[in-house]
Amino acid sequence: VASGGSTRTSASNRSRGHKTQIYGSESAYRLRSAFVKAVAAVCSVTPLTLFLDDIQWAGVASLDLLRSLIQSTGSIPLLLIGCRRELSVDTDQLIAAGVDVKEGIIFDGKAKDGTTQLDNVLNAFEADDSVRLTRIELSNLRPDSVVGLVAEVLRKDPSEAAELSASIHMVTNGNVFHLFQVLRYLVDKEIIAYSEEGEWTWDGSAVQECLMAPNSVLELVLGTIKSQSQEVQEALKVASCLGSEVDAAAIDVVLLTQSGPHLEQAASAGLLTKTDRYGVYRFSHDWIRHAAYSLIPEKERAAFHHKLGRRLWKSSSNMGLDQNVMLIVSLMNVGSDHVRDKRERYKLADLNLKAGKKALSMPSF
Repeated sequence: VASGGSTRTSASNRSRGHKTQIYGSESAYRLRSAFVKAVAAVCSVTPLTLFLDDIQWAGVASLDLLRSLIQSTGSIPLLLIGCRRELSVDTDQLIAAGVDVKEGIIFDGKAKDGTTQLDNVLNAFEADDSVRLTRIELSNLRPDSVVGLVAEVLRKDPSEAAELSASIHMVTNGNVFHLFQVLRYLVDKEIIAYSEEGEWTWDGSAVQECLMAPNSVLELVLGTIKSQSQEVQEALKVASCLGSEVDAAAIDVVLLTQSGPHLEQAASAGLLTKTDRYGVYRFSHDWIRHAAYSLIPEKERAAFHHKLGRRLWKSSSNMGLDQNVMLIVSLMNVGSDHVRDKRERYKLADLNLKAGKKALSMPSF
């Protein structure tokens, strides 16, 4: 009788439009299935090419979605192109610049053997005969390519830029990011200058002398950051603790001022890149985030994280707290030694519980 009553109640609920909540892996599976079907529907009308940039930042959920999509490419006319960049910040150079690489905030996403989650996915597909996977590796620029690039940027004949290009290639080994950092550094030092005649000029001996001074590209990046106003530097220090992407609204809360103009200035200096979302920026390169984080003295980092987390926590509405609980908890936990009030420690424990429950309900868990 009890079973029958339960069945009738369930049927009654369904008749009134009640929906069963789906969590975790089942929810993720349904999302992936729906996405693949949507792509397949488009491909049934016309062949489709999808280009995904910066896939080195992809998390577990995104990689699962990518895996489902690739596994379906054998049955639908889909060409999937992914662009990745090696997360290859030199640990020795970070240590030399005073960055504590053991802290959980600064990381390169690699396992101890040097592989990433993306590597594991790609390696699995290379071993799968049903998937046609082609890797195209772009190496650093050759010396002649550096000559062409520098000549183009400075609007010079390649023969005029050859000596300068050789000096830059010697320092950067043809790495494009490093190359532009060196050029910007030389312009900031006025070693490369725009003359009254309307052309770029430089002194070859001064270039060589200048490029002998810095010990690493990280110091060049630090020099660029330190050349900005104190307000810009503070905004970048906060941003380096919040992640590779930063929201101006969060920095406004932490700094108790409008950070938009300062982030715009950092973007103009090539330190940040605007995303397609209003007020959201991304660090232009891993080196820049590492360099900005190194501006925080090591002994002050825990307190700095605590201050950021506490301000975000106390200024958040119930809805805002739910949206930002993972970030707030990560910041507060790094600075947990500075939570000395017993009641606040209980509240932080409760906040961690909320973050844990939210993680459990996320499809990527």
